Amino acid sequence: MGIYRNIDGKSSKPWLRASLYSGTILSLLGVPAYAVAAEQPAGANGGAEIIVTANKRESTIQKTPMSITAVTGEQLENRGISRLEDAIRTVPSVTVRSAGPGQTELSMRGLAAAGGSAPTVGFYLDDIALTPPVGSWSRTVIDPSLYDLARVEVLRGPQGTLYGGGSMGGTIRLITNQPKLDEFGGSVSLDGSMTKGGSKPNGTLSVALNIPLLKDKAAFRLAATESYVGGWIDRVVVDPFPFPTGSGCAPFQGCDRGAVENAPVSKRFKNVNWTHTTNVRGTLLVKPTDNITSTTTGLIQYTRQGGANTFDVPPGEKYMAHFQPYDIAEPYRDKFWLLGNSTAVDMNFATLTFVTSYWKRNQALTQDTTEAYQNYFNLPTFPTNPYEIQLGWNDVNQFSEEVRLASNGSGRFKWIAGAFYANLKSVNRSFTQDPALCGFSNGGCPANPDGIIFDATQIFKVKQYAFFGEASYKITPELTFTAGGRYFHFDNSLDLTQNGYFTPTGNLGITRITSEKKNQGFTPKFNLSYEPSSNLTLYATAAQGFRPGGVNQTVPVTGPGSCLPGLQALGLTQAPSGYDADKIWTYEGGEKFRTKGVTFNASFYYNKWSGIQQLLTLPCGFGYTTNAGSAATYGPEVEASFQLTPEISAQVSGTYTHAKLTSVLPGTGYSVGQQILNIPKYQVTGALTYSRTVMNDVLLTLRAEDTLVGPAQDVSFSYYRLPSYNLLNLRMQFERDNWSAALYVNNVTDERAQISANNTGMSVNSPALFRIATNQPLTVGVNYNYRF
Repeated sequence: MGIYRNIDGKSSKPWLRASLYSGTILSLLGVPAYAVAAEQPAGANGGAEIIVTANKRESTIQKTPMSITAVTGEQLENRGISRLEDAIRTVPSVTVRSAGPGQTELSMRGLAAAGGSAPTVGFYLDDIALTPPVGSWSRTVIDPSLYDLARVEVLRGPQGTLYGGGSMGGTIRLITNQPKLDEFGGSVSLDGSMTKGGSKPNGTLSVALNIPLLKDKAAFRLAATESYVGGWIDRVVVDPFPFPTGSGCAPFQGCDRGAVENAPVSKRFKNVNWTHTTNVRGTLLVKPTDNITSTTTGLIQYTRQGGANTFDVPPGEKYMAHFQPYDIAEPYRDKFWLLGNSTAVDMNFATLTFVTSYWKRNQALTQDTTEAYQNYFNLPTFPTNPYEIQLGWNDVNQFSEEVRLASNGSGRFKWIAGAFYANLKSVNRSFTQDPALCGFSNGGCPANPDGIIFDATQIFKVKQYAFFGEASYKITPELTFTAGGRYFHFDNSLDLTQNGYFTPTGNLGITRITSEKKNQGFTPKFNLSYEPSSNLTLYATAAQGFRPGGVNQTVPVTGPGSCLPGLQALGLTQAPSGYDADKIWTYEGGEKFRTKGVTFNASFYYNKWSGIQQLLTLPCGFGYTTNAGSAATYGPEVEASFQLTPEISAQVSGTYTHAKLTSVLPGTGYSVGQQILNIPKYQVTGALTYSRTVMNDVLLTLRAEDTLVGPAQDVSFSYYRLPSYNLLNLRMQFERDNWSAALYVNNVTDERAQISANNTGMSVNSPALFRIATNQPLTVGVNYNYRF
């Protein structure tokens, strides 16, 4: 798998770790699941319970027999959270791998998304699925505004019965505030801050408005956010650009990068990773009769970024920069729009619900590949500017329809049954050229005068349908048994058109290849819950989850870029045309306890993961996805809250994740016992909140939150160790009646976390260079909220 590199960033501060561990020990004596009680008004019982709809019907977190965390809209506001990444970072067993907005991969319980072409975590806006089942960039999710949400629900463990493919590891749901029929009102939020190393301020303006249109019959709700985040990563052009040192770069051979930090600077572009996002969401609620409710939602979001949140290694985090031979900007653009409708008909004995949606996403990315191709071809000079640019476009749209019937009432027997259909189309194009490389083509420069290295258009089409059901029966008033299942069927197709050096013709000759793949199966779920008292719920679950299979692009077996020798080493003459769904069986036991001032929720899970989808990279530089072995992941999860005094509350959440391969395919480069990539071994968050009324009935709240994330491994050209990191946030807030004002300091210790390696939409890897995604440095800001 290439050269192993172990490059640690600066270590976490010992005193911070000591304080975190001591806080954790205190909290384990009785500390809060912030999802259950944190940020709720302090009271004898630790705050009101949160209502969730994880099982497609309302229940409280403590009465829902599964691992679930919910962060309410009030908690988001009081913690100053506006991004999904920040909302879920402290949730046990959730891993975030991101190079910036719209470039985020989500994993839960050690089930990493990297390797397959589809996500392992479902992502929903209300009842609308936003995660496509396939596509070149489809493992990433949009980064929507969290303003005017009712809550964020994080469901851990396979949710295949009710949420389908892509929910193998879990599901994240953004639940919006619905229009109110009888009340005009709204809110405004202003946020301004400065980031260390940034030259421009960050700013966010959010507005929400609720307008009754027809008394008791119709209302409209609008939420809009405009935000700008100034960058902190520089883009540095040096001339002359130093050549790599060592034995010399070549395909899948190692070399060391030259001392770019000491080279003469030709141009410096400061803070290029700025981000500008516009988000508008509108919801129309119509209630023509007492038993019919129709909700139509529209969402538009446009994100632009000047460059990725990545710095080069080497030279490392000290420089917070990307070094280049030429002036090549790397902008990113992400456009998303959605239209959906949910109509519920109360039929007394049951509620019939129809959910219809159509969404479209367009992404565009430019990546500088000058250094990567010099390394790959071991050229005596750097390719001539401006040709060494890789351009990528990704257009995805999906229509979906769900119909379900759920029983009403509080009897001993409850059930839900439904069907789901989706039709997706994903068009991905990537293009790279350099006339200086035309001589490498089959037939030389006359056959490829513009030096097109790779020009490909991939059209993925996926049709899926599923039937699902779940039923629960109270055997006794305390004991409930639940069983459910989902039958799924996927039809996948790929239409690939390509030409260039890295194609079967080796020149401008066009190759067109089509392939198809079908997937079908059944995933069951069983749950037994026991409530010996109103304060305690015990449960055990066995459930299966899946991620749909798909089709592969073609790997050339002729021409100058032939991969035949690498395939023959694996006993193949051509790459597989497709790959199957990978599946897990999860076995979980847990408890939920709540009494006066104390909440303690804990679970332990074991995942048996089979047929893992992994990207197998061949020595020629091409790769394909295959089902490459099995793994076991397991560990404990804890969330707790404790009201220490009437003014002071404490919260803790944490997990330890064992995630290792148990079998592998020969020749893949993986080994039994190897840690699954991008999964930290542990995550712990501790928080203290102090609230009391001061002069003129103003509520003063002080909050400190500290998160420790353990080490992990990533891979680009070769393995890379991501060191552990520690993030500390402080916040002071004043609140009275309908306004609040806050001063905050995020990332107090200015930690430069190493989150991932080379995970942008197009990751052109180099043996001499890692591009490491990082977090926002020390940021100081103010926030003001007004409700009317």
